Amino acid sequence: MDREEQCQKILCIRLDSVGHLLMTTPAIRALKETDPSREITLLTSSQSMDATTLIPEVAHCIVYDAPWMKITPPRTGRGDDFEIIQKLKDGRFDAAIIFTMFNQNPLPAAMFCYLAEIPKRLAYCHENPYQLLTDWIKDPDPRADGEIRHEVQRQLDLVAAIGSTTSDPKLSLDIPWEAKESVISRLKEQDIDLSEPFVVIHPGASASSRRYPAGKFTQVASSLSKELGCQLVFTGSKEERPIIERIQYDLDVISASFIGRSNGWDCSAT
Repeated sequence: MDREEQCQKILCIRLDSVGHLLMTTPAIRALKETDPSREITLLTSSQSMDATTLIPEVAHCIVYDAPWMKITPPRTGRGDDFEIIQKLKDGRFDAAIIFTMFNQNPLPAAMFCYLAEIPKRLAYCHENPYQLLTDWIKDPDPRADGEIRHEVQRQLDLVAAIGSTTSDPKLSLDIPWEAKESVISRLKEQDIDLSEPFVVIHPGASASSRRYPAGKFTQVASSLSKELGCQLVFTGSKEERPIIERIQYDLDVISASFIGRSNGWDCSAT
């Protein structure tokens, strides 16, 4: 994918969780910032689709739950796979960029793009993809090299390989004012003084390897409160309620908890 080549209709592929999608948004901004006339379509999972409306650079969204992704529940039919290939073909994209973590294989998505006749296909890959990728960025194994890039930087480096850069590496999100008002209202309900600093702590993670020990969270939260005078607000899913309540129980300061539910926030103070 030459730097000078004009690829106007770009398909960005991020098929895993919403957190990974959000960390890809600076790279998506780089694609648009480098050429504002580009039309960007995002192919993402049903778990992440709601977040696409918050990404200002994304014009269109296609939802697909890929069977090679960990978050996809088991399914028996193959109809969705053939339908998505045809949908991608009908999109007449100039290029596809496949965003993955270092331990994810981009080749199934690359095969779909190949069958959909998308002429340019960019991704990281450990092994030689031959014809499946027109633009192959060799992906070293950080477990062997001992160097792990932040997920945001990893994706920025990928698009930089085709000349797309941004001056702003922060997440690209356009949060509706109604959502901000709702959060402000709920913080006030929990007696959070918005004129004073507060810190939001999210102790959970979908993968156990990314979970910081609860005791360490307690130490950090206590230090933030005592040394910096920060108010403490905990967030998490309902499945993460036990770890949050354990941290709050061990703290010697008051904190607020916003434990998520599908129909709102379950708020409790301790």
